[in-house]
Parts: sequence; C-alpha cells; structure tokens
Amino acid sequence: MTVAQNSIVELYVIYFNRAPDPAGLQFWSAQDITIEEMAAQFGASPEAK
Repeated sequence: MTVAQNSIVELYVIYFNRAPDPAGLQFWSAQDITIEEMAAQFGASPEAK
C-alpha cells in the first residue's frame, strides 16, 4: 500500500515545518509502507530533531 501524496505533504509539514521537495515527494510516494511506518521514519530523521 502506498501513502497518498497529500498525506506525505502533511507529514513533511508536521515533522519538518516545510513542504517536500519534488525528489522527496517522489521518493516517499514510491515506498510500499504504511502512513504509520512513514511517520516513524520521519520522526527518527535527524531533520525532525
């Protein structure tokens, strides 16, 4: 299951306080993970800390 792009944009705003760049949006859109898994990875990112 892939995560909808609007959900990815929301995660970027929540965790990074910015919109995704085109390459980042494309990368995350291609991942076969759940929104929960993606949120966990965003939260563990150095940019989120």
